[in-house]
Order: sequence, then C-alpha cells, then structure tokens
Amino acid sequence: MPRAPSPPLPPTPADHWPEPAAYWAHPLDPDACREAAAKYGRLGTIARWPDGPARTRALRAAALQWPGCLRECQIVAPDDYAARGTRAELGARSPAVPREQWRAEGWGAVPLWLDLSALFRDLARLRGPDLAAALDRLDPVRRGFWPRDVAGWPAERCRASARLAEAWLAAAVGLTPAELALALRAPAPAW
Repeated sequence: MPRAPSPPLPPTPADHWPEPAAYWAHPLDPDACREAAAKYGRLGTIARWPDGPARTRALRAAALQWPGCLRECQIVAPDDYAARGTRAELGARSPAVPREQWRAEGWGAVPLWLDLSALFRDLARLRGPDLAAALDRLDPVRRGFWPRDVAGWPAERCRASARLAEAWLAAAVGLTPAELALALRAPAPAW
C-alpha cells in the first residue's frame, strides 16, 4: 500500500529555485537528459533480469548512482519507464528546453525524478538535528537547491529524510506533496 504524502511545507525560496515559475522555466539540458537516459536504460535492462543475487546487486549499485530510482521502478509501469528513457534520449540529442515544456508534453516526471534524485544524494550530508546547520555544510552549488531559511518550517519536519526531500521538491515546484506523488507516477503520454 502506498504511503501517504507528507503535508505541504510553507513556501520558502531557494537561490536556484526562488519560486516555482523559476523551476519550470529552468532548461533541462542535454547532459541531464543523457543522465536520465542512462538511468532508464540501465534499470530497464536490470528490471528484466530474473530475481536473484545478481539482479539485487545490480539494483543496489544503480540506487547508489541514482538515489530514488528503485522507488521509481516500483511505482511506474515498465512500459512508462521505458518511454521515459526514450524521451530522455531524444532530449540528449536536442537543444535544452524548459522543464515547463517537458511538463506540458506530459514528461514532467523526467526532470522531477532527476531533481529528486539529486536532493536524495544531498541527504547523506544533511544528517544531524539542526537542518539549517546541515544545509550550510553542502557545497555552495548544491546549497542553492535547498531553502534559504527553514526557520518557518515545523520542527518535526526539519529532519533529513526522503519525505523531507519530496516535500521540499513539491514546495519548490509549486505542487502539494500529493500532487508531486501523482506527477512522479504519471503515465507516459502517447507518442
């Protein structure tokens, strides 16, 4: 049974994403698309392997490279996963376009999963009781993807976790956590 999404976080600007419109206006460049295509290609292949130790090791290795990819494999239909890979390959061979265009075409899950994976990667550095201090330990580039100030956030929400990363991405892109969960599961559009 799927877990319930977190309650929304208060709107809080980040340097890189000062408002949701900035997130959606930011182009998804060909390098990011190559990364997504590599992820979808590798996991699409592994997902077809028979259950066993080799498959488990390969999935764990992929999760180290793309945190959150196992969750995506669990909640997205295999055909949709493959279609996302095909669309990412096309993006890798095309000029960068805003995330809004990806979303308008029905492929918004591709940039959302890429950005969520990067936030999950940051979580390894965000351990500790004081989220504000932990955020300041990130390198300046990655720090810009997180809220400038978490003082207005409820104390129980200021613990580094996957749910925090999901709730923060939802706030940064102008969605509720429930809307983000739906966007991450969205079926691929017809080609």
